[in-house]
Amino acid sequence: MVLKIKDILRKLCSETNDCDFIEISFNSGVAHALRIGIKYSGKYDPEWLLFLDDDTILMNNAIVKSFNLINNLPDIIKRKVGAVLLGSINGKCNINVIDYGPFSGTLVKASIAERVCCRDDFFLDQADHDMDFNIRRLGYLVLGINCRLINHNRHKALDTYSLEYAS
Repeated sequence: MVLKIKDILRKLCSETNDCDFIEISFNSGVAHALRIGIKYSGKYDPEWLLFLDDDTILMNNAIVKSFNLINNLPDIIKRKVGAVLLGSINGKCNINVIDYGPFSGTLVKASIAERVCCRDDFFLDQADHDMDFNIRRLGYLVLGINCRLINHNRHKALDTYSLEYAS
């Protein structure tokens, strides 16, 4: 059975506590969509937000693995983490300081997300770099995990995907 990505996400969201599916009726761009999601998330008061777009798929247990790595950091480092990019390549699952990464597949600390995300006046990846720059400007770290936690087919939107693969 093949479903559209939004149908898969709507189904997964309906099966999850504290999940609301937000659909914007026009292609507003990722920066605008992320700002809407950040503002809306305030009703749940989350500690972290996960930025995803339609060409990124989470691997099994990606979030659990990510938080295990974050929580094993020394407290002095953990307090300074502003964002963590989930890896899309095979590796040893080490966590390192990085300069820049794409929005999609990034965990962002909710308390700073609204202050650093996202400008409309940039073209494509410039907005991603701007957000990471602003996270660092505020004194936080941008980290990257170097193992496959997401499949990210950058700039190649998926119209349909197998529900069996996504679940």
